[in-house]
Order: sequence, then C-alpha cells, then structure tokens
Amino acid sequence: MLDLLGFQRAHPAFVRAANAAYQPWDELRRRPLPSGASLVTAWRAVREVRAHNLRDLPLHDRHGLPFQYWITDEVLQRLLRIEAAATDPFGLALGDGKTPPHQRQHLRASMIEEAVNSSLIEGAATTRREARRLLEQGRPARDRSEQMIVNNFRTIELLDDLVHEPLSPAVVFEIHRSMTHGTLDDPRDAGRLQAPGEDRVMVMDDEGQVLHRPPEAPALPERLQRLCDFANATEPFVPDTLKAIMLHFQLAYDHPFVDGNGRTARALFYWFLLRRGHRLIRYLTISRSILDSRKQYARAYLYSEQDQDLTYFLLYHLQVYERALHGLGDYLRRKRGEAREALEALARWPQLNGRQKQLLRVLVRGGDTLLTAREHANANGVTHQTAMHDLKVLCAEGLVVARPSGRQTYFAPATDLVAKIEAGPLPRGGC
Repeated sequence: MLDLLGFQRAHPAFVRAANAAYQPWDELRRRPLPSGASLVTAWRAVREVRAHNLRDLPLHDRHGLPFQYWITDEVLQRLLRIEAAATDPFGLALGDGKTPPHQRQHLRASMIEEAVNSSLIEGAATTRREARRLLEQGRPARDRSEQMIVNNFRTIELLDDLVHEPLSPAVVFEIHRSMTHGTLDDPRDAGRLQAPGEDRVMVMDDEGQVLHRPPEAPALPERLQRLCDFANATEPFVPDTLKAIMLHFQLAYDHPFVDGNGRTARALFYWFLLRRGHRLIRYLTISRSILDSRKQYARAYLYSEQDQDLTYFLLYHLQVYERALHGLGDYLRRKRGEAREALEALARWPQLNGRQKQLLRVLVRGGDTLLTAREHANANGVTHQTAMHDLKVLCAEGLVVARPSGRQTYFAPATDLVAKIEAGPLPRGGC
C-alpha cells in the first residue's frame, strides 16, 4: 500500500484531475483508484496540494476557524469571462440614462423575473405567471407569498439607494426589513438579529435532519460587524465577484435572522456588485439558476462548510452567474427579433394610417406606454377629434386599451401587442 509521498510521486495526474474538477470527498470516493492506493491516502494527497494554494479569509466558521479559498484555473477562467461579459456586452448604456426605451422595458421584465424566482426559492406558493402579473399590474399583495414577491422587487430597487454608503449592520438591517415586510409572524423580528436565549433557526432537510447549525446568538453582532469590515476593506484583495459571493455565503452561513436569511444574503450579493459599479447585475436573474439547481446549491454550501473551503461555493456560484448572463443575452436577442417581426408585420394592416403605425412602432419598441389623445394630436399636428379617432380604431383592433382616470383617458399598449400585430387584423370589440 502506497504512503502519502509514494502516492504523490506515482499518481500526480490523479491529483491534478481531482483538483482541476475540485472534487469533494463525496465525489472522490466514487472514483476508481489507482492500483495499490487507499481512498484515505488519495484524499490526503489531493488535500495537501490544496493546502499549499488556499488563502485565509477574515471570515470564520462557528468554531473560529478561517474559511479559505483557492483561485483555481476554472475559477479564474470563469471570473475573466464574467468580468468581460458584465461590462455591458449588449450595448445597454446602463446607468447613464441613455438605455433605449424598449430595452428598459425588457430589463424591467428581468428584474421582475429575479424577484419572482428569489421568492419561489423561499417557498412562495404561486406560479410564475401569477407572480409576474402581480408585479406588472402593481396591485397590492393578497397573502404572504405575494408580499414576498413584492418585497423582493422593491428591495432590488432599494439597493440603488444603499450603494452610496459602506456596508454596516444598519444597511443589512434595512435590506432585511425590506425583504421581510409583512411576511414575519412577529413584525418586530424585521431588521434585528436573533437574541441570546432565543431558539436558533437550524437548516434542515425535508426529513428533519439538521444540515447546518449556525453560530450561537451571542456571537452574531461581532460576526456581522466582521462581515461588514470585510466588505469595506481593500486588503486582502479579493476580486469583486468573488467577494460578493463570499458575502452571500457568510450571511447565509451565520443565519442571523428569524427568517429571510437566504433572500437577504442574495440581496447582499447584488448590493456589493452594484456598489462596485457592476450595473448589469441589477437585471440578472441569478435566482432562476439557483432555483433550477437547488441540490447543487445545497451541496456546494455543505462541502464549503465541511472543509472550511469556499472554493466549492465559488465554483457553483460562478456557473450560476454565467448562466444568468447568457440568459439575459438570449432574452434581449429574442425580444429584439420579436420587435423586428412585429414592425415588419405592420405592412399587413392597410386599414391603419401612417400616424397609427408610427405610434405602434413606438409602443413595440417600449416607448411611452401611457398617452392621451391630446399628446397624440400634438405629436402629429392634428385635431383632438382626429387623434381620438386614431386611438379608438387601435382600441377596436385590440392593439391598445383605454384606461379612464378621473376626467382623463389614457391609452396603453395591449399586453400581447407584438403577438397581435404579427397575427394580423381580426374582428375585434371596441374600447
């Protein structure tokens, strides 16, 4: 039987492959071993190489041991791809007010998607379709699940107001209050740490087995302050994306609140990248990828905790981030194609005049979504009566809808405007 040194000399390729894939013990023990090698020796050989490359973080587990990480080749490659893609690959001109109106509309839809999926991760009982309608219509929430979704969306918007100051417990508490408004059994639990003497919330699986035991309550204030200090520090240097993932991990690991820990941890990830100027992160649906890979998410957490090694979680989260970037790109390209097809389809509407077609072009591109007959008249140099006739024809065709408000009537694009234009003229009702 080979000892540790003998294994390292005889099977360097095995060790390199295990570390390239960053296999945890659970995966390594299922791999075929070289002849004459024991599983324990193979694992020790893999771990020894990692020990020479791991860097300590000023973040600790519940026993006071520092978490570590290794920027492996895969971490570095994914990080560089993300950094390149996150510098506005879609020509959105984010943050300078020049984003085209139709793209702003699609980006808002992405924000809604993130709010919905972040809530579904935490058990919100609704469908994606109903959740999207809730946010698109702007109606009040009717139950706790709907309130979770509204809170998620409002918090995404709130983060823009919080990025101008360093991270502090007060900022974390404000994020938590926003995320949990109206959803806690005791409203007084919003924006406060669990106190000594209270039963700590354990993370359990579906069978009631404890997966994670957070630090004791008396340690929470100091641990939260340490987390904030790490977020604000420039040393040791940690790339922005990796630091954001580490903040996410540590807050969820500490589990300092009665409820809403996961949502707050994900919001902290967004907050940090927004503060560091990564404007695109606001429109990425990170939670959709997490929701679709919840088992991998849980395993990455457990492996990181077991080995005090965040590399497992970094690799998982970088994959999630890349998928979200690709998803946003695919979504914007699809919407651009749909808009192009709808504009070409206007040729099949001979009953519409030039003014009506031009208005539809603006609406398809996501321009002003509410307008009055007076605004349409002024834009085209026609009388109010002519403008009202234009709008009533569009309403009769089902392309716009009338929305009375007091003495004024506003006209908005139909929810399925693009699909209706592409389908061509059909008999429709009136306004």
